[in-house]
Formats: sequence, structure tokens, C-alpha cells
Amino acid sequence: MEGVVAISGKKAFEKRAGRKLLRATGLLREYRLLAFEQPDLLACHNGAVVGIEVSRLFRDEGETGRPQHRAYSQRRQVLRAAQVRHRLETESTLDLMVEFCNGSVVEEGRVPELVDALLEAAQEAPEEVGEQRTLPEDPVRRAGLAGVVQAVRATRLEGREGPLWGMVSEPWTDERVRALVQLRLDKKEELLARYRTDGVLAQWLLLMCDGLPGRRPEPPHPCAAPGSYRSSFSRVFVMDFTGRHWCELALERDGRPG
Repeated sequence: MEGVVAISGKKAFEKRAGRKLLRATGLLREYRLLAFEQPDLLACHNGAVVGIEVSRLFRDEGETGRPQHRAYSQRRQVLRAAQVRHRLETESTLDLMVEFCNGSVVEEGRVPELVDALLEAAQEAPEEVGEQRTLPEDPVRRAGLAGVVQAVRATRLEGREGPLWGMVSEPWTDERVRALVQLRLDKKEELLARYRTDGVLAQWLLLMCDGLPGRRPEPPHPCAAPGSYRSSFSRVFVMDFTGRHWCELALERDGRPG
């Protein structure tokens, strides 16, 4: 479409995250949110400009990388393939949530087998609107993938919009949450000097944490992480993907509260 600038998936995610932050906190009730390069977003309000860096926080992040990132990417691949094929079979609106086993990754060559097993299980999806059902485990077990998928739950909804496949995130159980959050702050600290400009009055960091149970988060979840953290950012926020739960971290600079 003429006049429309394409936006990447990464930028779209960052804008959604920034919008959720500003709406949830009410810090800038009326604002313009601009996709940028460094920092990720610029929020403009009454002539003031705030730079917002958005970063996704994985629960098993460590000095050597994010093993869970690979598992998450593979799961999205599986769910996308299952959804595309399932929609060729039915227009019924089904909500299918897959609970994967903690940290499980399958060989790439076995991804099609996992998709086949999930679709076979989906043949037992409920037929009555509003009905919920845990789908049979037999297809996944016969494929030798019981260590990958723990359960699949299906709900029949009104309408003819086709099946929607998603995943149940694993709960945050790592006792090293504080160390994990500080590690991410330290990594972002290296970038801060590169994109701090005179035109940006404040630099905020938003950590979007993957995986959140339906209830209000409690420690050790990062949305409720207590204590103070070392950071040169003006403000640091942690938020879950729904935007319902968030917290602002207490910051200290050179051992003193910020």
C-alpha cells in the first residue's frame, strides 16, 4: 500500500511492548511512540522525549547465552506449522494450548513428527461451544516424544475463525532471578553510552519477561523482584507479556540509591 512503511516483527514487538508499558504505568497518558534504532523507541510527550530500550528476558539466560531461546523458537515453529495445517482441515474456532516439558528441544528432523502427533491428538478436540478437554497423550507417546509435550488442552469457541495454537509458558522457578536481572542490566549498560544523545532527556529500559502464570506474580518472578539493582538507566521496568503485571526496579549508582 502506498505511503505505508513496512515494520519488522522485532519492531512491531517493541512498539507493542512500549505501548503496554505506557498504558499500564500511566506515566505518559498522551504520547507518540516512534520506532527508532538506538534506543528502540522514542516516546514524545509535551515536548519531552524519552528513549526506551526494550529487551526480552529469558528465565535461563546466562553468561554463555540463552538455551531457552532455541527451545522457544522451535516451539513457535511447531505451533505455526500445526496451525497452518489444522486450518486446512477445519474452520471451527479452537483454542489449543500446548504445555511443553521444561527446557525440551527435539532434533530438527523430528519437528514434522511432533506436528503430526499434535494434529492427530487434535482430532479429539471438543465439539460443543464452551467445552474444554485435555487431548489424548497417545499420539505424542507413540511418536516417542512424551518427553517434549506434557499436555495439550483444547477449548471450543464460537465462530468460524479457525484453530489457534499457543503454548503454556513454564513458570519462573529459578532462584537466581536477581542475578539474571542484574546480568541483563549489565549487558545493556554497555550499549547505553552509544545511543545517549542530548535530544533524549531520559533513558528507560523495559524488560519483557517470557512466561507468566495466570495469577499475580510473586517472588522469584522478575515482576516482583525485590531489592535494588546497579544501572545507569533513568528508570527500569519489568513487565509480563500481557501487560497486566509490571514493576519498576529500584536503582542504585555506585552503591547509592538512584
